[in-house]
Amino acid sequence: MNLTPGTASPPDHSLGIDYSSGINYLPGEGEPLRMSVKLYALDGCPYCETVHDALDDHGVEYETRWVEALHSERDEVKRISGQRGVPVLVDEDAGVTMAESEKIVEYVETSLA
Repeated sequence: MNLTPGTASPPDHSLGIDYSSGINYLPGEGEPLRMSVKLYALDGCPYCETVHDALDDHGVEYETRWVEALHSERDEVKRISGQRGVPVLVDEDAGVTMAESEKIVEYVETSLA
């Protein structure tokens, strides 16, 4: 299974693939693994899907970090954004971290497209 940049597929553990890294992009030979845009998302979250769709529609390469369903277990999200809700977008190149799907979609359309 070769996933492409921006593919918003939730983990399918039936394939025997280790999804513990949360990365939904497999680089080609000689390509760096690191991407500057990360999306923290929850499987089944309609707000997260809206952001995934915006990123995909605008051809933005990004890494999805799938988070736990329980808010109390979203320590990484809390550490990077100051709250535990998703979606959260991190654009390392621009030094931007933001929450709220509407704001993220606007950012994608105006700054990343």
